[in-house]
Amino acid sequence: MNISRVVQFNLLIILVAFFSSTCLVSASGDLPIAQVSLAKVYKDSKRVQQAITDLTKMQTDAAPAMKALGEETRKLQDTIQSGKDTSGKKENEKSAKELQDKMDELQSRQADLAGQVTARRTAIQETIKGQMDKIISDLAEKAGFKAVLMKESLVYSKGIIDITDQVTKALDSLPENKDSK
Repeated sequence: MNISRVVQFNLLIILVAFFSSTCLVSASGDLPIAQVSLAKVYKDSKRVQQAITDLTKMQTDAAPAMKALGEETRKLQDTIQSGKDTSGKKENEKSAKELQDKMDELQSRQADLAGQVTARRTAIQETIKGQMDKIISDLAEKAGFKAVLMKESLVYSKGIIDITDQVTKALDSLPENKDSK
C-alpha cells in the first residue's frame, strides 16, 4: 500500500470515527431525519483532497534526503565490512563512529518527519471535523431535521433525505483556514 493510500485511508477512518459519536439515531419513524455519506464527502471534497495532497507532498518531499542518508549509511557499512581486514583499529573505530552518527541522524530525521506528518494530519482532521460538525448542524437546523445519520451506518434508508452534496459544497466554499496549513 503506498503512502498516499495509507494517508487517505487513515483520514477516512478518523473522519468516520469522529462523526460516529455525533450522529443521532431515532427510533421514531415520523421524525424528520437526514443522512450524510462521509465517505462521499471525503471522496468529492476538494478541500479534503487538497489536505491529502499536502500530506503526501510533505512525505514525498522528504524522501530524497532520507534516501541519500540511507545510501550514505549503507556505503559506510560496506566500507567498514570491506576494511575490517586491511584497515587499522583506529580507522575501523572512526568508520564505526561515523556509521553510528549517520544512523542516528537517519532515525532522528525519520522521527521528525513522522511527528510533523502526525501533527499536520491531526490539525487537518480537527479543522475539517469542526467545519463539518458546524455545516451539518446548520443544515439540520435550517431544514428542521431532528437527526442526521451517517449513511455508512445505515442498513436501509428509504425516504431519508441525503444532504451529502450540500455538506460537500458548503465545506468546499468555506474560506481557507490558516491553522490547517
